[in-house]
Amino acid sequence: MLESFGTASISGLISGINWDQFVEKLIALERRPIVQLQDRRAAIENQKKLIGDFRAKLSDLKLVLSNLSLRGTVLARTASADGPAVGVSAGPDAVPGTFQVTISKLATATLVRSASALGQPVNPSVPLNQAGLGVSVTAGTFSVNGVSITVDPAVDTLNDVINRINNSGAGVTASLVPDADGRPNILRLESANPIQLGSGSDTSNFLSATRLLNGVQSFNGSVYQVAGAGNLGVVSLSAALTNARLVTPITSDGSFKINGVEITYRAMESLNTVISRINASAAGVTATYDPLRDRLILTNKATGETRISLQDLSGNFLAATGLLSATQELGQNAQFTISTVNGGQPLSSPSNRVSGLVQGVTLELKQVTAAPVTVTVAVDTGPGLNAAKELVAKVNALLDFVADQTRYDPNSRTAGPLMGDSTVSLVTTRLRSVLTGPAPGLTGPYRSLADLGISTGPIGSAPGTATRYQVDEARFTRALQENPEAAFALLSAVAGNAAGYLDSVLKTGGMLSVHEDGLNDRLRGLDESLRRLEDSLARREDYLRRQFAAMESLLAQLQVQSGQLGTQILQALAQRGGGGR
Repeated sequence: MLESFGTASISGLISGINWDQFVEKLIALERRPIVQLQDRRAAIENQKKLIGDFRAKLSDLKLVLSNLSLRGTVLARTASADGPAVGVSAGPDAVPGTFQVTISKLATATLVRSASALGQPVNPSVPLNQAGLGVSVTAGTFSVNGVSITVDPAVDTLNDVINRINNSGAGVTASLVPDADGRPNILRLESANPIQLGSGSDTSNFLSATRLLNGVQSFNGSVYQVAGAGNLGVVSLSAALTNARLVTPITSDGSFKINGVEITYRAMESLNTVISRINASAAGVTATYDPLRDRLILTNKATGETRISLQDLSGNFLAATGLLSATQELGQNAQFTISTVNGGQPLSSPSNRVSGLVQGVTLELKQVTAAPVTVTVAVDTGPGLNAAKELVAKVNALLDFVADQTRYDPNSRTAGPLMGDSTVSLVTTRLRSVLTGPAPGLTGPYRSLADLGISTGPIGSAPGTATRYQVDEARFTRALQENPEAAFALLSAVAGNAAGYLDSVLKTGGMLSVHEDGLNDRLRGLDESLRRLEDSLARREDYLRRQFAAMESLLAQLQVQSGQLGTQILQALAQRGGGGR
C-alpha cells in the first residue's frame, strides 16, 4: 500500500497524473512574490553600495578641501641662495625679496673627552693574547723592509717580537715609547733609510694591530721614524666593567647624571652597553670611544657655548672614565650678518639653524664665507594651483557619479538606481551652493571662487546638466601674485564652510548615516518577509505533496478493494451457474 511518499514517491503511479510536476509548477507560480521581494532586496543592496561610493567621494573631496585651508599650500614660497654656504627655506609668511648673508663663525658643540687613557698600558712581558692589546694579533708572518718576521700571539711576548725585529736584519730599531700619558704604550720603528711596512705575502695582522700601518712616517734629517698611531694597551669595550682593564677600577653597580638625566649601570655590563645606554637616553649627548687615544668622548647634540653637566650619583663611572676631571672644550656660537636685520651688524646664534630673524625664513649656516651670499624669496603659485585643480577634479568626479546614478533613459525607460534619492540630491545641491555662492563675511576683492577663476554651473541645475568646474590658471595665478592674502582668505573660507558641511553629512548620526540606517532597516524587513514567505511556501509544498500522496494511497486502496469485489462477484456467479446444472 502506498504511504506518504514525499518527493521520493512515483508521481501518478496509480492515478496516472504527474502530480509532482504539477506541484512544482504551482509552487513556482506561488513563488513570484518571493522573487519580486528578492529583486527589491537586490536593488536596495545596490543602492546601499552606491551610497557607500557616494560617501567615499565626499570623503575624498573633504580631504582636498583641507589643502586649500593651509597657508603653506596656498601661500607657498620658494627660497634660494647663490652659494653653498647658506641653505634656506621659506614659509607662507615670508616676504618676497632678496637679502645678503655673511658668516664669520659656525656654531660648534661642546665636548668632553677623558682626561687620560681609560685602559692599562700594554704588558710587554706576557704573551700577546694576554697583553691587553686593543686588536688581537693573529699568528703568521709580517714584513719590515722586505724581511719576513714570524709571530705567535699564544707564545710570543711583545718584547720577543721587538727583539726579533731588531735582530732580523731589516735595518730598523723597534722600541716601546711613551703614550700621551707618559706610559710605554706605543710601538716605534726607526731607521737610517725609509721604512717599508708589509707585503702581499703577510699572514699576520701584527702591523695593523699595533697601529703601525696607521702611523705617518717622518724624517728629521738623519732618522726615518714610524710610530703607532694609537695606544697598544687599551680598555676592553666588551668585557664586564670589573674586568675591562680600566686604570681606575669600577667594582660596583651605580648611576650618574648627564645634563640632569640619570643613567644606571651594572658592574657586570660592558662599556659598550653603557655607551649605548647614554646614546639612547634623553641626555642630549652622543658618546663615542676613541680607540687610538683610548678615551671616552661626550659631544653635545646641540651646538653653542653650553657646558655638559656631569655627576656621579653612586659608583664612580664618570670618575673612572676620566670625564669628571676633564677640561670641557666649549662649543661656540655662530656669528653672521644679515643685510636687512640689525642694520647689517653682527649677530650670534647657538645653532647653525637660524629662524625668527627674517620673517618666515629659516637659514642653515654651512660654511664661513669670504663674500656675502644673496638669498632670494619668491612667490610659488604651484602648490596653490595644484590644490585648486585637485578640488575641481574631485568635485567633477562627484557630479559625474551623481549624474550617472540619477539619470533617466527615455529610450529604455529605465532610471538610475539613485534617481529620486532625496538625500543624494539634497547633499549635492547644498554642496554646489556652498562652493559656488559668495563666502559669508568676506568684503575683499574676492567674494566667490569664480572671482579666482574657478567657474561652476548655475546653482540649482538638475544633476547631469551642470557645467563642469574649471580653473582659469592665468586668473588664479594672477590673484595669488597680486593679492595672496585676500585669495587665501576666500579659499580658506569656502573650504572651511564646505568641509564643515561635509562633516555634518559624513559624521555618525549625520544625513548619510541616517540614510544608510534606513536602507538597513528596509533590508532587515525584507529578509524577515522573505523568511516568512519561504517558510509558508515550504509548508504549502509539503501539504500539496502529502495530499497528492494520500490521494494515490486512497486510489490504491480502492483499486485493491475493486479487485477483491470483482473476484467475489465472479465467484458468486460461478457458484450459481454450477448449482443450475
